[in-house]
Amino acid sequence: MNLHSTSITATITTAATALAALIGPSPARAQSLPEGMFAEGHASLSLNWSDSTSDTYALADFDIGWRPGSGGTIPLGFALGVDAYHRSKSSGSTNKIALYPMLTYEISPALTLSAGVPRFVSSRNGGYLPDERPFYSDATIIGLRQFFGSFSASGYLLNGDRQPYGLRLDHRRGNLALGASFHRIDLDSGSTSNVAAVAASYDLKITGLSDARVFASFERNQNDASGFGVSQYRIGFAGKYGPVSGALTLGREDKTGGFDFDITTAELNATWDVSESFSARASLLAMDTPTISFTLYGLGAKYRFNKWASLQASISDSDTSGPGPFYELGLSVDF
Repeated sequence: MNLHSTSITATITTAATALAALIGPSPARAQSLPEGMFAEGHASLSLNWSDSTSDTYALADFDIGWRPGSGGTIPLGFALGVDAYHRSKSSGSTNKIALYPMLTYEISPALTLSAGVPRFVSSRNGGYLPDERPFYSDATIIGLRQFFGSFSASGYLLNGDRQPYGLRLDHRRGNLALGASFHRIDLDSGSTSNVAAVAASYDLKITGLSDARVFASFERNQNDASGFGVSQYRIGFAGKYGPVSGALTLGREDKTGGFDFDITTAELNATWDVSESFSARASLLAMDTPTISFTLYGLGAKYRFNKWASLQASISDSDTSGPGPFYELGLSVDF
């Protein structure tokens, strides 16, 4: 469901505070959670400005719950995912919050079924595509995510009151992970959209690299009344070499049903962990459409106070004549 609230900033701040208290200032506290329970996600509060505008953003996306056991233990579990967004500017504010409650059942140690409102397997935080957070930035990326990896989740969160419900299957054996999800979304117009998605990732063993993997996803969003449909394809590679890590994602989005409009994207993120406390990152997004082509790029730095809280600053710009460059300063919590 989508809920609108004028107190969304307080909601996000309260949630982040509660979760931070839950996990504590170190992994040792996080490990004190009862076996099977988990809490993972991200929250941030940031100021984004340029010569002509200044906006404040509060963002949060996290999942909490109980994973089903394996090896003869209880096969049932549950989870609640939350996506929350607040933007404040001189002309007013925008508030959105989306909830993803679901029940999970472990069919076998390698296969899990989820029902209710599971996250889309093709979304950024669906578990298959890399959960990269470019430094150009937490704030501005919300408006662009729908073009390269989170169309369903982004559209559900930002484009009207909708109630999705569906099923999801996740399979993992060895280095291979496969996922499929199906959602039915009731729209304000009275029509419905059906969203089918598949995703996969495969861990690679490459000399000198760690955390190396290839990933891919396909998603089809079809409106049953208008005939309007969107297909999205993603493929990419992620890996780490010593203190440097990165991910390259190539994508294409095809719209059909009276609004033919194709978008091709390439996204590159690279991070250098200079020390345990300090990281630098460079990000680039190139987008090509029938009406415009542009490149968005950014540089940023992050200072970690401890294992979960950090201060980050960034600058971003594009090769177009629009407003910019944009600057951002923010606090974030990752757990």
